[in-house]
Amino acid sequence: MLFPNDYFKSEDLLIGQINAKLSEPPPKTLLKLGFRRLEELNNKEIERKKIIEEKARTNLLGLSVGFPLVFTGGSFMFKVAITVSGCFSSFVLKSLLASGIAFILLGGWFSLRALRIRMVYSIYLHDELEFIKIPNKRLRIKKYCDELWRSIEVNLRYTMIQSNYVDGSYVYISIGIICLASYIFYVFFGLDGTTKLAIATGIK
Repeated sequence: MLFPNDYFKSEDLLIGQINAKLSEPPPKTLLKLGFRRLEELNNKEIERKKIIEEKARTNLLGLSVGFPLVFTGGSFMFKVAITVSGCFSSFVLKSLLASGIAFILLGGWFSLRALRIRMVYSIYLHDELEFIKIPNKRLRIKKYCDELWRSIEVNLRYTMIQSNYVDGSYVYISIGIICLASYIFYVFFGLDGTTKLAIATGIK
C-alpha cells in the first residue's frame, strides 16, 4: 500500500471484520485447546500491540527531535530554490522540498493514527462475576474460553490496523527523506557552477 486511502480502506475492512467477530458464535472445539493456551495467545496479542505502539512512539520521537532541523534547513532550501535561475531546476527543487516535508508530516500523522487506536477487547471484573454465576463448571469454562477467543480475534484485527499505520509511517518518512536527499544531490550535482555561484551570493 502506498496511497493514504488504501490504509483507510484497510481499516474499514478490519473494523467490519471486528464487528462480525463480536456477533459470530465461537468455534465448538475451543475446549480442546484449553483456556490456559487461550490465555497465552491473548497475552501474546496484547504484548504485540504494545510493541507496535512503541514503534509508533519512536517514530514520533524521532520526528519531534528532527523537525526543528528539517524546518531550519527547509527555510534555507527554499531560499536556494527561489534563487535558482531556470524554470525546470527551480521547479524540481521546489517539488522535492515540498514533497519531502509533506511525506514526513504524513508519516508523523500515521504514527498518531496508530496510537489513536487503543481499543483492547478484554475480560473485565463484571465478566468474571457473570462467569461465577454459572453453576456448571464445564459451561463456565466454555464461556470463559469463548470470551478469550473473541478477545484474541478482535485484538488481532485492532493490532493489524495499528501495524498498517506504523508501516505506512515508515514508508512515508522514508520517501520524505529520499526527496530531501535528492534535493541535496540535485543542488550539488545537477546545477552548473554559475548557478551554484549565484546561489552562494544570493542567499548571503
